[in-house]
Amino acid sequence: AIPDRFTALTHVNATVLTRKGEDFERTSTSVKDEKGNRASGIPLGAGHPGREALLKGQPYTGKAKMLGRDFMTHYLPIRDGEGRVIGAFFVGMDFTEGLAALKKKVL
Repeated sequence: AIPDRFTALTHVNATVLTRKGEDFERTSTSVKDEKGNRASGIPLGAGHPGREALLKGQPYTGKAKMLGRDFMTHYLPIRDGEGRVIGAFFVGMDFTEGLAALKKKVL
C-alpha cells in the first residue's frame, strides 16, 4: 500500500527491497510488468548497476533496466541497528517511451 500511495502522489515508482544473500529482492512495489502484475519477488540480479553499491552500504543513482524498461533510479540502503545492510528503498521514473522517441528523432 505504501509504494502505491507514493506513486499516486508523485507519479514515480517505489519499491522496498529485502536483502537475500548477495542480492536484493523486490518485496513491496508499485512497479508492474506488461501484464499488470506486481514485480514483487524479482531480484535485482548480478547485472544490476546499483547492486554492488547497495551491498557496500552506498546509495545508487542512475539508469537501470527493469522488466525490459528504462528507468532513472535512486536506491538508498536500509540498515539494521548494527549497521548491516538489510534492504533498500527504490524510487524511479520510467522513461522508456521518451528515450524511444528521442532515438527515433535523432535517427
